[in-house]
Amino acid sequence: MGRAGAFPAAAGAGGGAVKVIDRYLAGRFGAMFALVFGTFLGLFVLIEFFEKLRLLLKYEPEAWDVVVLFAAKLPWIAVQAAPMACLLATLVSLVLLSRHGEITALRSSGLSLARLARPFLLGGLAVAAVAAPTQEFLAPRGMALHNEVKHVRIKGKPRNTLVKREDLWVRSGDRLVHVARLAGDGTLQGVSVARLAGGRLEERLDAPSARWDGEKWRAAEAQLRVFGPDGRFTTEVLRDTALPIDVTPEDLTLGRSRPDELSWWELRDRVRKRRAQGLDARNLEVGLWAKTSMPFVSVLMPLLAFPFGIRGGGRKGGVAVALVWGVGLGFAYWLVVGLGLSLGKTGALPPPVAAWAGNLVFAAVGVGLLVRAERGAN
Repeated sequence: MGRAGAFPAAAGAGGGAVKVIDRYLAGRFGAMFALVFGTFLGLFVLIEFFEKLRLLLKYEPEAWDVVVLFAAKLPWIAVQAAPMACLLATLVSLVLLSRHGEITALRSSGLSLARLARPFLLGGLAVAAVAAPTQEFLAPRGMALHNEVKHVRIKGKPRNTLVKREDLWVRSGDRLVHVARLAGDGTLQGVSVARLAGGRLEERLDAPSARWDGEKWRAAEAQLRVFGPDGRFTTEVLRDTALPIDVTPEDLTLGRSRPDELSWWELRDRVRKRRAQGLDARNLEVGLWAKTSMPFVSVLMPLLAFPFGIRGGGRKGGVAVALVWGVGLGFAYWLVVGLGLSLGKTGALPPPVAAWAGNLVFAAVGVGLLVRAERGAN
């Protein structure tokens, strides 16, 4: 039996031997994780290359810009790939250990499946500990740089084209502001400011354009309509007037970044700002809670994989079966997560529930499968 025959005696020797076993299992997980994770990164880069091939052929960018284009997206890709790499690393490691009789030897020495699962869960926790700061600090800045290189350096577009510039809506107190277009020089074009009270339009101010003077938006000319209860209105032409709103240029460019370009703190501030403006922040809030749940997926995946990996070693084609289970489990998990996020964005579920539902459901499934496997093994 070789290596497998040494485990029963070692396990019975005391806590020190158990620590050796923990290090051995964690080492097997770590080596397989590095292999799978590296493969995933390579595949992602290859897919990304073919996806961007038309862009590269059309614009013929500098070599350094091509390198930055792909390298800047790697932190985001790493965060996405880490959970699946944890799942497959656990499955394949356990299948190989079972095939060589090592799991049987460890079980015969009195170690429970839950105890054997601990090194894999701790391995997933270590991955999560790296994924969390990567998601918070590196991935958002990398995605922002990726988009800047793609649109500004390669396509040659002005930097301000990354900002939404047309059909902008913002709430300012009891007033609703609409801007037809935000010009490249920061001038507002086609500005309408409506004041509402009790569901009734009380006044509306329209200006062809407005410019920020450091404190207020000022219009060279504007037309003010004041509406009475009977629907009639009076009109007044205003010259060089300050618009009665507390909206800043930053407020109007608030939507310039996608959630994957923002850290948790930046996204939280974005949610608060939109709420203060009276705008719907549900989509951003779901994304905010999703950022809190994502790192823990790397701990959840080994828990899900462990019962299947334990059973797969004695079967013909065990590694292939493990890979099939891995893909199936990953697909099922992301399907449930996607459904939860969609329900959160429609308002059917509160954002925290929408973001964490998949983790909680599959954590319960993983614990149930582990308990069932333990009972079946006894």
